[in-house]
Amino acid sequence: GQCMGRFDYVTLCYQRPRRLPTWQYNLFTMIHGQSRQAVIKNTQKMIKACQLETVPYQILFSKQCFKQRGAQYQRQITPKPQNNTEYLNVKVSMP
Repeated sequence: GQCMGRFDYVTLCYQRPRRLPTWQYNLFTMIHGQSRQAVIKNTQKMIKACQLETVPYQILFSKQCFKQRGAQYQRQITPKPQNNTEYLNVKVSMP
């Protein structure tokens, strides 16, 4: 994921659990382009640069344009019972 996130046309790159047997993929990227052909070309460039030629993938295109609002973060500090050390838990929700 770190390699893919370096490209300027990648706006999101994140990992999710697989949903077998229906969905085998666990790494997602959002790639923006002016056309389907531009997205395909940039995807192929990214796959080669990140040495992912043997990794299965699927390109899904949106049928409509969605407004990007960015991730919303919640900060929650939870004390650890043994020595009162605080842990920072960050929950991310995508609108």
